[in-house]
Formats: sequence, C-alpha cells, structure tokens
Amino acid sequence: PAPTATNTPVPTPIVNVEIVYEGCDTGFWKKTDKHLVYWIGYSPTASFDATFGVQSSFGGTLLDALELKGGGEKATAREAVAALLNATSPLVNSELSAGQVISITQSAYAADDFKPAEQAFKDNNKLSCPMK
Repeated sequence: PAPTATNTPVPTPIVNVEIVYEGCDTGFWKKTDKHLVYWIGYSPTASFDATFGVQSSFGGTLLDALELKGGGEKATAREAVAALLNATSPLVNSELSAGQVISITQSAYAADDFKPAEQAFKDNNKLSCPMK
C-alpha cells in the first residue's frame, strides 16, 4: 500500500519580545553646543506656543522652555520639549509620538492642570538615553 499523508500539527514557537523604550532628559537636550545635531524636525529658536499650539505664560522658544526653572506650567513645558525631541529623534525609541506629546501638552493647558502631563513626560524622559 502507498503511504498516506497525515496532517501532523507543527508547534508554533512562542517568541517573547521585550520592547525597551528610551528617553533623554531636559539636561541632555538643552546642551545645544554638544547636542544640537540631535534636534530633528525642530529648532531651538522655534516658538514654544506655535509648536505646541498653546498660549504659555512665558512665550519663549523651545530652548527657553528647556531652561525654565520651577514647577507647574514651567516644569511641564520643560519636560514637554524634551519629550517632543525624544519622539522625533530616530535614535531614541520613545514610547510617545510627537502627536501624543503635543496633545497631552494642549490638554494640560486647556485644563490648567500641569502635574499629570509633567509626570508622564518626566517618566518618559528619564529612561535610558542612547546618545551621550
């Protein structure tokens, strides 16, 4: 008799892939003398308000925002710029997209509640920075 074909199931291997997100902090991004080359899509002299579509109390540039001292709106602005630069850098595997960073920032300004956005950005920005 001729052999007959049998459908023997072949086990599918399970592959666990761990996604590692990265982020560089505000201190990294404000060192434009060394790190300006990593600013992709945005200029340090770009308007914070125009970039994020908000009306800030300080009305400065993206670099001005990175250099702000203090909490509340200022801390959120500082962290938002770093999060935006992380999101647009091809060298950083950011968990947040540029659109998400802008949307979160706009929501914080609309609600006049900055702490949740600041913390979300800070958590993202303090991950391992792939650049030195």
